[in-house]
This record gives sequence, C-alpha cells and structure tokens, in this order.
Amino acid sequence: MTITEGSPLVLRWLEDRVDVEVGGRLCAGDGVLFGGWALAAAAEVAARYAGRPVRSVSLDFLEPVMIGQTLSLTIDVLSASARAAHLRVAGHVGRRPVLAALVFVAEDGEQVGRRWDSMPSVPRPAACPQRTYRFNIAGSISEILDVRLASPEPTPGDDHDGHVLLWGRLLVAGPTPAVVAVLADHVAYLVVRSIASIERASTVTASVHFTGRECTEWTLLDVRLRWADDRYCAGGVTLWDQEGRILGLGEQLIRTAR
Repeated sequence: MTITEGSPLVLRWLEDRVDVEVGGRLCAGDGVLFGGWALAAAAEVAARYAGRPVRSVSLDFLEPVMIGQTLSLTIDVLSASARAAHLRVAGHVGRRPVLAALVFVAEDGEQVGRRWDSMPSVPRPAACPQRTYRFNIAGSISEILDVRLASPEPTPGDDHDGHVLLWGRLLVAGPTPAVVAVLADHVAYLVVRSIASIERASTVTASVHFTGRECTEWTLLDVRLRWADDRYCAGGVTLWDQEGRILGLGEQLIRTAR
C-alpha cells in the first residue's frame, strides 16, 4: 500500500464561498462525511484565506453531510493581527447549516518546541495487524486509510481501560494539518469497541491543536476515552511522528446510541 493519489479533498474557491463536493472517499462506510475531513476542510480553508499556518481548529457538527452533497464554506475574520488571526468557518448544504468551526492561525514559533510526554514504545507498523471497520464499504475512506493496531484491539467486556495505540497513514497526498485532522478522528472507533451495546457513535464536537511539525510516513495515535454516561462519551488522542515528536492533540465529544 503506497501513497499514489492526490487528496480527495478538493476546494473550489468561488467569489463568496468555498465548495467541497463530498465524494465517497471523504465519507465513512455509512455515507456520512468523515469528521476528520470536515476538520481538515475548515483548517485548510482558514489557512489559505489568512495566509498563515493553522494552529487550532474546533468544530461543531450540527447535521450530517451525506455523500453526493455539496458542502459550502464561508469565512469570517473575527480578529487579526500581524502574526495571528481568529476565523469562523461556517458550513452549509444549500441553506441548511451543517458545520460551525473556530480556527486559530498564527506564524510558527522561532524556537524548538518543548514537550513533557514521551511517545509510547510500540512495534513497527509492518509488524502490526490492520484495525477493523464496522462499515468497510468499497469507495469509502477506508480505501485510503491504512491504520494498524500497535496494541490489542479492545472489545466490550474484556476489562480494557478505554485505550488503544494505532499506527496510521493516509494513502493519498495532502498537507500535514489535513493528515493530522483525519487521523485524529479515532475516538468514535474506540467508543464502539470499548462500551457494550453501542450501535452508533457520532461526533458532536471535535478539536485539534497542531504543533507545526511535518508528518512522517506513519503517525502513532494514542487514543483514550476520558468519561462516558448513557448518551455521551469524551475522549482524546495524542499524535506522534515516527521520530517521537508530537504532531497534534485532539479531543472529541461523541453522542452514542444503543
């Protein structure tokens, strides 16, 4: 499996908006726009509009966006200085609001970043089996995601602690923030494999903070659940490159259905 194709996220810049045609590879197996691609779209639009790297994006999912629909994004500048800006990106399908994002863009720092955590010790990607998919449909995002289990895959009832380590890469080219945003969207995956009787898990809100590091071929995802009740679950992910440097930090609030 090698990276041979361009990104399925194609932005069409118009006078008053940016349009995204939602094709199959932007969607999960159920035909809904994959949350990581929605985050990636908001981040990429804001970064290009402001001409600065994206450092943080937080997105609310108001309604699902389906395969075959056109997602229209509009940008408002909330505040701006010489080095940074806060922007709002709104997503619509026709006149129906579907996404609302806040994006912070800023010039990179001049000093090498500091970190307090250490990358977990795990087997190399080649030694790790593939993760499973509940909806592994031809033509969906699973065709361009290569995600492998660096720790055992949890199942409800195995007394697992709501934690999994994954090696991940996209099999299409794309800017680092987009790759990080897509790979970070693995909390819902962990929810349905850690909590019994969950039939569906959908993202309500998601955020990713970027360190500005460039991706290596593989990214290690340290995914953890934080808390859950009978309707919602919160979790997060730390993303590491192959050299042990942090690429990003993600958080998600998941709505569950039993």
